[in-house]
Amino acid sequence: MNGLNNNDRTKIEALKQKLYSRSMSDNASKLNNLRKHDIKVASSWDQHVNGIKDTGLEKVTEVRENKESVSDFLNKQFNNAEGDSFTKERINKLEGGIQRTNMALKLAQAKLEGRGRALYPNLKPTLETKAKVDNTNPDFQTDYHPDIKTIKIGDSADMQDQNLKGRGKKNNFTLGFIIFMLTFFFFVGAAFYTYISLSQGTNTISTSKIDIKITGPVSVKSGEVSDFIVDITNNNTTDLIFSDLIIQYPDGSKSPSDRTQDLTNERITVGTIRPGETIRQKNSVVFFGEQSVKKNIRYSYEFNINDSATIFKTDKDIGVFIAGSPITITVNNVKEINNNQELNFDIKLESNTEESLKNIQLRVEYPFGYRLLEASPKPDSDNNTWSFDSIESLSSTGIKLKGKFIGEVNVDKNFRFILGVEEAKTKQMLTVLTTQDNLIEIRKPFVVTKLLIDGNNTENNPVSYGQILKSDLVITNNLKDAITDVVIEVSLGGVLIDRRSVNSNDGFYDSNRDIVLWDKSLNQSLTNIPPGESRELSFNLATINSDESLIKTLKRATSDITINVKAQRLGQNRVTENIVASTKKQLRLKTDVMFSSNLAYDKGTYSPEINKETVYKYIGNISNTANTIKGVEFTAKLPPNATWKGVYGPNITPAAIKYNQSTREITISLGDIESGVGIDKAIKEFYFKIGFTPTLTQKGKLPQIIMSPALTATDSFTGERMQLKNNALTSAVTVGKNVEIDGRVK
Repeated sequence: MNGLNNNDRTKIEALKQKLYSRSMSDNASKLNNLRKHDIKVASSWDQHVNGIKDTGLEKVTEVRENKESVSDFLNKQFNNAEGDSFTKERINKLEGGIQRTNMALKLAQAKLEGRGRALYPNLKPTLETKAKVDNTNPDFQTDYHPDIKTIKIGDSADMQDQNLKGRGKKNNFTLGFIIFMLTFFFFVGAAFYTYISLSQGTNTISTSKIDIKITGPVSVKSGEVSDFIVDITNNNTTDLIFSDLIIQYPDGSKSPSDRTQDLTNERITVGTIRPGETIRQKNSVVFFGEQSVKKNIRYSYEFNINDSATIFKTDKDIGVFIAGSPITITVNNVKEINNNQELNFDIKLESNTEESLKNIQLRVEYPFGYRLLEASPKPDSDNNTWSFDSIESLSSTGIKLKGKFIGEVNVDKNFRFILGVEEAKTKQMLTVLTTQDNLIEIRKPFVVTKLLIDGNNTENNPVSYGQILKSDLVITNNLKDAITDVVIEVSLGGVLIDRRSVNSNDGFYDSNRDIVLWDKSLNQSLTNIPPGESRELSFNLATINSDESLIKTLKRATSDITINVKAQRLGQNRVTENIVASTKKQLRLKTDVMFSSNLAYDKGTYSPEINKETVYKYIGNISNTANTIKGVEFTAKLPPNATWKGVYGPNITPAAIKYNQSTREITISLGDIESGVGIDKAIKEFYFKIGFTPTLTQKGKLPQIIMSPALTATDSFTGERMQLKNNALTSAVTVGKNVEIDGRVK
């Protein structure tokens, strides 16, 4: 009963393989791929699976009474195959397919047993008998799969496989055909709907169908009003509603109505544009910027459509070039100087627009080594920045700079002049209008000239009326070649020099040309000066004597002394070259300050008495001639038995007075005193009061009341610091009533 002929065995094995292939074609084969990546398996997967299948079925029949399922067994088998990452979750996903295969075999086994045959002839008789008695597999209901109903045991395995394949193909074809047709009609319908929507004018929109046309200048003049026309055309079939035109302006844009106001953006309400309609808008702006710089403007059109909350937007950019500046800058200066030589700039700012220019700023960037000595007008900030609240239409203004380079030779130095518009409050430059660079060559002089006036080598020499000045001149050849035929001329200028006093032992004073001259005819040493050698020359002069008329008229008076050296040298090509060098000194008249101190009786006893207080009034007088003096300060000390009364004047503020009780020092700040004070203007006078109580040791004496009165100040023109001292004042008053009284202590 358990025996099978070879034909039956072949058919059963074929059935086993087909059933396994059908159920595991989409599961076991996938499991095969996954397992190859996740666990270590035998090189032949099919052999490994077949081993599990065969072993598994025998294992199930052996442990049937323990109710161990094929899935549990396979889990153990996979774990035993050294799987290290195949999780329970993955096994569950594949479990169904393996169970269906197992149940197909069980169903075949049950039906074969009904026909007296066995799918596996090695099954033990006890288990075979139990299967016949039960007539059904006890695990069949729980693991039942509907597809197994289609297997007919009476047919061969090949026929059953063909039936199953044919039926599966038919079902797959029907389902696939239905899905294909549904997909086809869906896309055809969607395409038809899109066509109808666009052609029939439903609420669809395209920003590409909105045309923005901008008409305006391609280049503009900086500082002048520029107008632009914007045409917006709606080529859609839908109304554009609640629309605005937004304009974003570049840096340096100003409002045409107020050119001090920055114009960064502007929003213009457009409203509704119907299909095919064109709306025109206009905007105006004033551009500021450097010449040839491109300025970009962005026009953005925002809108809605009916039955939509979406805001649509389309942009268009245009570029405008700055063709010219509303204001020009012209800088005049020499292009080459010697080290330590004075360098001057004459700057001219000129408006070329018919509009008034507001808040114009000039900033000069000095190179390293340049020192500004004078500027007219003076800088408003940082010693290099000038601010102009307004420059009128087609007008001009000027700035003069005077300075010098110190310490560098054979280099090129660049001065940058930047002209722009500033912010009115912060004074920060907002927009650059124009920039100009001036390159200066600093060269080592061919011939060095040094003029010492009374041994002083400074550029500016303070002098007084009637002062005799001994002048020594040193000429040094700085070249690698000898210089010949040297001629030196010292030109005298200004009113301070008394021409009658000019003389030279080795030179000649030509009063017609107002020069002191030296050449080889007067001094043979000037015929040739070898490289590195020097020649020393000298002359004398004096300043004019003062008189009342000069003192009244001469203010900030100067005299220039200019040294010009001419010579020749033989160049590399044996060609004679002319050598020229020049330097200048300046004599500046010092101001003459006169300071006097007086003491007057105020109250108490006329003649001071022991242990009785007398109040005195100190009176100071200041006069000043040629130049304003700055930082004028008075100082004095009081004796131990004197007291500060705190009374002072005139026009002296409490902040200007300091009295130190511990040192008994008085300090009074008097500010600046103009030239001509006490000459052709009222004298400067100030006073304060003190109390004095004599002691027994001072009986019969003239004790000091005001000690060490002094005045310090700075000459604003020459820069000279001055100090004037007066003698101490005693109890003998010098001005006022009772001046004739002896003043000794009684």
